[in-house]
Amino acid sequence: MADSLNTWRGGTLTWIGSTRTRSKLIEATARVALKLGLRNVTVRHILEEAGLSRRTFYQHFKSKDEAALSLFRSVSTELVGEVHRGLKSTAGLRDRLAAGIRAYLEFQAQVGDLLTMLRAEAADPDSGLAPMREQNLDTLGRLLDNEVFGERGISLDPLVYRSLLVGLESMAAFRREGGRLVPPDLDRVAEVATALFVAVLVGSTDMPQVVEG
Repeated sequence: MADSLNTWRGGTLTWIGSTRTRSKLIEATARVALKLGLRNVTVRHILEEAGLSRRTFYQHFKSKDEAALSLFRSVSTELVGEVHRGLKSTAGLRDRLAAGIRAYLEFQAQVGDLLTMLRAEAADPDSGLAPMREQNLDTLGRLLDNEVFGERGISLDPLVYRSLLVGLESMAAFRREGGRLVPPDLDRVAEVATALFVAVLVGSTDMPQVVEG
């Protein structure tokens, strides 16, 4: 499963806003989590993978959980960036939605088990990753609402976007084959998800809207 890391940007994980040492620790956290499962990882495992001292680890993180949160934040930041670039890559709301969904799924295909594992952990309300998952859904929802507002002049209830995004997340997880989302499954999910997003965000006129005041 650790091989899924090697398909991301040619095998190099570039963690946004991190020093070289901090990035090395985050990447080590990702690799041992893929081998052992996130909940089984210890600081010792991370240190052995990174080849760094315990003192160095605690200069950057207070705990294994904090390292895992930084890992999830880094992956999430790149995912949001990919979706944003997809939404801005073409004209017309339908085509922008299709491009954003395709970017989301291609990122899922690149990262594979890593993103799925982090999301599974974050789905537990008691997990330290849960608030980050909520933030991710809110951020992606705002990106979509910006596109809808620009085209239709309305802002929809955030629950509309959350429902669509959780559905997309579930479809991508359901169609994973051998731990990866690959064609033709990726294409099938993209087609179905785009039809749903377009039907709700473009074709419907009675979706709940944000009410001022």
